[in-house]
Amino acid sequence: MNLDIMQRLVSDKLFFFENVLRIENKRSELVPYKLKPIQLDMYQTQTGRDVLLKPAQVGSTTLWMSVFYHDCITKPGTTSVVVAHEEFITQRLLAKVHFFEKCTPDQLKPRLEHKSAYEMTWPDIHSTFYIGSARSYVFGRGDTIHNLLCSEYAYWPDTAKIIGPASDRVPLEGKLIIESTPNGEDNDFHDLYKAAKQLEEVGGNRFKAHFYPWTLEADYQLPPDSPYALARDRYTPLDLTAEEMELARKLGTTEDQIRWRRMKIAEKEQLRRSGEMVKLFSQEFPENDESCFITAGDMLYDSFLLTELSRSCYKAPDYLHGAKVWQPPQPDIKYELAIDPGMGINTRTAITVWQFWWDGDVEYGRHCATIVGLIPPVKTAELAIDLAKFYNHAMIAVEANNHGLAVVSELKSYGNVYRRKDIVSGKLSYNVGWLTTPRTKPYMVKEVAKMLPRLEIHDLDIVSELRNMRTAGDIVGSVGSDDLHDSVAIALVCRQSKPGRRGYVGSAGYRW
Repeated sequence: MNLDIMQRLVSDKLFFFENVLRIENKRSELVPYKLKPIQLDMYQTQTGRDVLLKPAQVGSTTLWMSVFYHDCITKPGTTSVVVAHEEFITQRLLAKVHFFEKCTPDQLKPRLEHKSAYEMTWPDIHSTFYIGSARSYVFGRGDTIHNLLCSEYAYWPDTAKIIGPASDRVPLEGKLIIESTPNGEDNDFHDLYKAAKQLEEVGGNRFKAHFYPWTLEADYQLPPDSPYALARDRYTPLDLTAEEMELARKLGTTEDQIRWRRMKIAEKEQLRRSGEMVKLFSQEFPENDESCFITAGDMLYDSFLLTELSRSCYKAPDYLHGAKVWQPPQPDIKYELAIDPGMGINTRTAITVWQFWWDGDVEYGRHCATIVGLIPPVKTAELAIDLAKFYNHAMIAVEANNHGLAVVSELKSYGNVYRRKDIVSGKLSYNVGWLTTPRTKPYMVKEVAKMLPRLEIHDLDIVSELRNMRTAGDIVGSVGSDDLHDSVAIALVCRQSKPGRRGYVGSAGYRW
């Protein structure tokens, strides 16, 4: 073999993959290993600490095993570890690495030893490749791990017993890749992914969150003449539903992809058991990183409605006055700004801007802008006043409990603030802000639930926190962050609206 080619095979992984490795495609054919778009993006955007939220069957595990294998045979002293979620999968994965080794020219591959059914060792260069199961609780407690892949992490039975000791052995320059398809919200993968996204916004993330919708996978499409397409869809152009047109606008889905999507949804609908689908399309083939996390537990708000809201979300087109802005202010429109204050150290502050209006006897609301982050009270008041002035001198409603007291004191210079009403007389008092208490909380969530079908929200983080809310009898709680949720609730209970039914609504006020 030419020396220049040998050197390039060692130094250029992509060249090595395409010219040395062979994989079996979905038609059971052996083909050169050329990375697909999702795999290529995973490889090119890796940071060394990555959380990958992906569709099913896109070759993520194969990618990282090929990367780890190349490191093992070209970098002496490398230890690579892959942890699968099920025991039986480990044998299949190790067989794939063995096949990589057979594809490798003799001039490139060191002498191989097999120490066990789960281990490959190259003793002359002191490199090792382990593949184990997440059910092996002591796995990863040995030497330094230069490459660690946690595969289908959302399905691990107990993450803490293995990820803790294993991740401690990955050096700063090593790779720690955590990848999975979604598996609901009540697991460590969901929490890790969400935390990585939130901390990235405030510059405190160690892991980088990556999301890959199914539309990036080239295999997921069907032409009109495909025998696998639904009989009713074997024509062109397809008549698209409103949902499909929105999907095409946001993700650029083609007609062939829509045809494939309809086939998969129909397939899953026909796999119902006791009225429940075996697997839902949005979980195995995510379209955004919110609706794909099929909810576990009793959701406080309508899950179908929240899924519909999530589909209408998009990245804020503007960033003004410190806020993500979806709807800029319009002349002669009244707005409200609601604040759920945090400490600014370990609890977040959430500020949202809203417009409310009536069309006949029906009330509607529109979210306009968001500020969220670790913001101290004085800075919170400054940002809120600037943003309120931008929105036509909007009324500011702030939660006056705990951290909110410091914010209230800083808002004295701004005249248009929400003031509580006297419970008996109904007159406005001098007390600024809303009080969230065990007695007023039920009213707050009731107002959110009542108005939710008529709210326009394009901020995915707000929808995510609405999905976090759970109920167990009379107890309301959250499985994640709830700062934005509480800001929404404060906006709704403090809105200047058409009078409704008279009555006591909690220690924060009285509705007239």
